[in-house]
Amino acid sequence: MRLSVPSDVLISVIEDEAVLLNLKSERYFGLNRTGTAMWTALTTAESVETAYESLLARFSVESKTLRRDLNDLVQQLIGHGLVDSVPLTQAQRAEQTPSDAFSETSAD
Repeated sequence: MRLSVPSDVLISVIEDEAVLLNLKSERYFGLNRTGTAMWTALTTAESVETAYESLLARFSVESKTLRRDLNDLVQQLIGHGLVDSVPLTQAQRAEQTPSDAFSETSAD
């Protein structure tokens, strides 16, 4: 899956931190430096897996820890309406390594 930012979500990045505002719920969320790096990777990459690989190359972190933290963030972002999940096309899925693919999560 890949993530996209809904039109009703505003983002403001100040230095290395971000504030996200969901205009529908009128709630705002703050991201620290690490969360902002993850947000940027997730919302600009072709897929969640590509974002994971980019972050793994950029930061000195255990792969299992990054995968868990990234999955947690994705679930929270989707749950709060800050991103939408878009399924990958058949061709895009073929490029992903099946054992490394993230499971899709949908908002309740």
